[in-house]
Amino acid sequence: MTLKVGDLLHNRYQIESILAQGGMGAIYRATDVSLGITVAVKENLYAADESSRQFQAEARILANMRHSNLPRVTDHFVIQDQGQYLVMDYIGGKDLKEIIVERGAITEQEALEIAKSTCQALMYLHSLTPPIIHRDIKPGNIKITEANEIILVDFGLAKQAAAGEVTMTGAQALTPGFAPPEQYGQGTDHRSDIYSLGATLYAAVTVDSPPDGLTRAVTPNMIMDIRSKNPQISQGLEQIIQTAMAISPTDRYQSAAEMYTALISLEASSKEPTSEFAQPESQQKPNTSMDRTVVAGVSGLNERMDEVLPRSKHGRRKWYFVGGGGILVVFIVLIMVFLLSGKDGESNQALEPSLTSAELMGYEEESVGTPTTSVDPTADDSGETDEQDDFPTSTPEPDIAATVTEEPAPTFTLEVTQTPVGGGRGTIAFASDRNGAIPQIYLIDLATREITQLTFITGGACQPDWSPDASQIVFTSPCEREQVDYKGARLFIMNIDGSGMLPLNTVPGGDYDPAWNPVDPNIIAFTSYRNNNRPHLYIYNLVEKTVTELSPINAYDRAPVWSPDGTSLAFQSVFNGVNQVYSMGVEDLKRKEISKSALESTGPAWSNDGSLIYFSQGNSLPVLVGKQVNNLTASDFILSEPNPIWGLDFSPDDFWVTFTGLGEGTNRDIFLMLANGGLLEPLTSDEWYDFDVKWQP
Repeated sequence: MTLKVGDLLHNRYQIESILAQGGMGAIYRATDVSLGITVAVKENLYAADESSRQFQAEARILANMRHSNLPRVTDHFVIQDQGQYLVMDYIGGKDLKEIIVERGAITEQEALEIAKSTCQALMYLHSLTPPIIHRDIKPGNIKITEANEIILVDFGLAKQAAAGEVTMTGAQALTPGFAPPEQYGQGTDHRSDIYSLGATLYAAVTVDSPPDGLTRAVTPNMIMDIRSKNPQISQGLEQIIQTAMAISPTDRYQSAAEMYTALISLEASSKEPTSEFAQPESQQKPNTSMDRTVVAGVSGLNERMDEVLPRSKHGRRKWYFVGGGGILVVFIVLIMVFLLSGKDGESNQALEPSLTSAELMGYEEESVGTPTTSVDPTADDSGETDEQDDFPTSTPEPDIAATVTEEPAPTFTLEVTQTPVGGGRGTIAFASDRNGAIPQIYLIDLATREITQLTFITGGACQPDWSPDASQIVFTSPCEREQVDYKGARLFIMNIDGSGMLPLNTVPGGDYDPAWNPVDPNIIAFTSYRNNNRPHLYIYNLVEKTVTELSPINAYDRAPVWSPDGTSLAFQSVFNGVNQVYSMGVEDLKRKEISKSALESTGPAWSNDGSLIYFSQGNSLPVLVGKQVNNLTASDFILSEPNPIWGLDFSPDDFWVTFTGLGEGTNRDIFLMLANGGLLEPLTSDEWYDFDVKWQP
């Protein structure tokens, strides 16, 4: 029975309006009277066993998901002889279908923003264990909020796929035009979502219903000429849509990450103005463009690049850990190959960017104006039923009541000076169980790849960090394995040859996460349980042998890292049950929020020029995320997608980073890559568990 406006559901949710209604139930806008917030309540009235199981599966799926491009489930319950109910975040604004009908075709830049955000949501869903396939991506299921957030909604068809299996359609509904051919009977996998996203982009830029997938499958010569319907669309975007909508799954992008890489590569080469749908805060990615003189200087070197970055079957070069700076990485490598090849006796010349880390990533130091949008903040959340999405046969004149701040794409110039310190030089300290027992501290020489063991402690050792002059190392012991907290541990200092080991004064509770001040050799920050049952941040003065507490009484603070001037700390702290990254001055103790995400944000690393803070973000397989320190209102940018990153550290020149990643199986190995997300290289690739990497100053 359909609920009425004013009904109090489950003694908590007061129905305000009916957002959508179908044969199996309805979606309501309601007020959570306990918290005083607006929520969406999804109802299932169909009592058949299969429907009931699917609804319960949906509840479990959504309740465990945390991603900024997906709604969050907050409650689930069953009322006997009435129905099953799912309570989730209310997503205001308009869906993409409404926007297309009102405005006509969206711009290419807007299409790129929507596609990138949807790809991020799909990368998260598909990376879960087991993967989650949405199976109903279409314009009506993509919401644009008043804050320009792009949210993928409606998981009525979402299904967990067991390893090695595909999801079968059975009696499940689908949306003609947006459903891939295999969804009509053969079964779906993650590439089915790629097809639906391509069809959604087709509808958004042509204002026309996509050709039916099953019809295309039996009519292989059917031409899908997108630019004939909208000449404003580039050949690049047309190719992306056509690849995503390939009839055979093997001819599509093989992952959301691969499609995302194609999108940002196209965006990086575009000169389009800022999109009305430009993503706020944690969603937006940098639009990096190269100086044309640099491009001209490296033309004709593609054959050499094929040796460095081989191409995929679609003709695109394969990338590893590529984010918004992917195009930048290609050209940097091209320049390095060109210069190192030797010309007129100048074979010793190479590159060093005369830039801050933020500028290297393609960002300006000044804040870019935030565009406003005409999205109606009072519009209802639309829960689509499984029907054909219809669009006007002709494109109406756009009625855009938006003020868009047009900013040119950031540019920069590289100066040729000397070989950057990093990749081939320097020393990295790390922890490993490679002695066959428990972790110890090791050094790896990047020039020779020689590994030297420093500690031989019965209880184990980990979490090394260097003194400012690189003559000593502070570390944590005992350390029987990698942990979040090391209760009962203490800090030790030793020389870089392993001699002169000295324990620091401690009290019961446990001291760990040491971070040596890069300016003052007498100061070490660390985490401890010494004063209560919560981890707090402290500073140890080696001369005065005093300890100063920095954290407020109710905080859960861990993993401090110093700013390069030694005046502030970045760290992770629990907020609403999720770790986020903050910074804090050690004098005023004023805390600033760095990360803003529903996902776990951990392991901050501060660039040596002070312009960036990197951190890991994700609940299971975290990606690398960056933030501009001098512009905290600017968007986060993601530098890696497909693989996990933990415990990153910058090279002294900020040109490279080292971190722990996933090796074979569940093994942890040490990796090296450019600081803007390319040229991934394993430093260790053996059976041992390696972690806690720190680059020598």
